[in-house]
Amino acid sequence: MSVGAGVFEDKDGDGFASVGDVVSFPIIVKNDGNVSLTDIAVPSVDGPAATLAAGASSNGTMKHTLTGADLAAGHVVGTAVAAAKNGSKSVAKEATGAAFTLNIAPEPTATATATQEPTATATAEPTVTPTATQEPTVTPTATPTATQEPTVTPTAEPTATQNPTITPTATPTATQEPTATPTAPADGEPAGSVSDTSVAAGGELVITGQNFKPGTTATFTLHSDPVVLGTAVVDEDGSVSLTAKVPAGIAAGSHTVIITGTAANGEDASVSIAVEIAAAGSTDGATNPATTTGAGATDAATTAAAATASSAGSTSGGSGGLANTGFGTTPLLLIGGLLLLVGLLVMRRVSAGGARH
Repeated sequence: MSVGAGVFEDKDGDGFASVGDVVSFPIIVKNDGNVSLTDIAVPSVDGPAATLAAGASSNGTMKHTLTGADLAAGHVVGTAVAAAKNGSKSVAKEATGAAFTLNIAPEPTATATATQEPTATATAEPTVTPTATQEPTVTPTATPTATQEPTVTPTAEPTATQNPTITPTATPTATQEPTATPTAPADGEPAGSVSDTSVAAGGELVITGQNFKPGTTATFTLHSDPVVLGTAVVDEDGSVSLTAKVPAGIAAGSHTVIITGTAANGEDASVSIAVEIAAAGSTDGATNPATTTGAGATDAATTAAAATASSAGSTSGGSGGLANTGFGTTPLLLIGGLLLLVGLLVMRRVSAGGARH
């Protein structure tokens, strides 16, 4: 089985990858064995035949709807798992295609606006015009009379010019940095867990999934080198479980268990669970034997991979946080301090000029 290159479907027509857009992967299922395969099931893939003769192949399409986690990772990977019957024996096979890079919309950049410096306008001093005093006129008479003393009208004192008042510019408000809010999974979305996050190679591991569609088949796969651990039928409460034996030859280190199947709403779903594998015989890896709660579970160690298959779903690596953008607060505070200092210097000069007059 093989997974072809992904094809992007821009559902909202904005030219960028968004939640709800779709990436389609072409799937080819081929019977590599020498006997016919029956009851072929490839979850999340439309079109493949249910029966294939030896050497025959069938085409299908796997469609993945983008989520917030896919956008944060920047890419999606098409992964498919097929299950079939080889006579009375159950077989399964997994295939993974190349990562499809998403065209993410760029983050907006905030532009800071400079504050205009205030201009101080000096008030012109008023000009005082003195009033001339009229000379008294003496009229001679036959009988001299006393001359009336002239009345002097005092000149009004000029009013002092009030110094101009400079209104300081308010300190600019710092631009608040945008806060990235992680997208939480919706209620009822498929989830998964393991009995131990650390297990030795060759030990047993209980894998449990929740919120899958009852009656459907879920496939359990160990990555990074894909190893199908087994399949199980989802119970009526939406839970499914598999007690699997970790292959003794698996490399020690960090690995991922992926549960692929059908969500409660009928859409394709996959759940990734991190697990640490210790070397065989190591005491660092803990094992907790448990029983399978999902109906119809089968251990992958008893199945043979005679068919090439791919399951619907995709995995995306990494989680991203939103980049902080915007104009910092320190430059704005420095500018405000300089403007206040200039205003004080202007007020002192104006006050000194008024005192000289």
